[in-house]
Amino acid sequence: MQQDRERWDSRYADNREAYPEADEFLVNNAPLLTGGRALELACGLGANAIFLAQRNYWVDAVDISEHALRKLRRRSLQLEIELGLVVGDLDYFPIPERIYDLVVVFYFFSQSLITAISNSVKSGGHIVYCAYNHFHRSVKPDFKPQYLVPKGGLAQLFPGTQVIIDEPEAGPEMNLSRLIARKL
Repeated sequence: MQQDRERWDSRYADNREAYPEADEFLVNNAPLLTGGRALELACGLGANAIFLAQRNYWVDAVDISEHALRKLRRRSLQLEIELGLVVGDLDYFPIPERIYDLVVVFYFFSQSLITAISNSVKSGGHIVYCAYNHFHRSVKPDFKPQYLVPKGGLAQLFPGTQVIIDEPEAGPEMNLSRLIARKL
């Protein structure tokens, strides 16, 4: 846990790093999202959290990096946006059940979190997920296989949902799996 935190903190320690934009997949599908309470896991610098907060969501943003969350806090204050910021290692973080209208996860995958993610969404709420799939090893050969979406994509991992968008192999390199699903 400490090693992961140090690795991510060192990545975000550079004060020259620009604030990113919200992910295009989330932005392009924003009309599906109607507001409420949202959770972003592995939020990094929080571009998606800010985007959602600007669209009538109260957002809880979780990341292992204190440096990233400090930068996100500064950015949210500049924009006059309130966010709930939580430093947490997702291998141990207890995700509350059935309180979120939306859960978003971008570029982080852990098979062990799937059930907790699904259980955190209220009936009628949405899951927006985008993570690297098995093709990502052709782009980055040293990427650990346990952090890759398995063949078949994300939809198969979320029973009890109505799949709205299922893209098991997306992006220019086909190395992304993307999903938007509504909890039944």
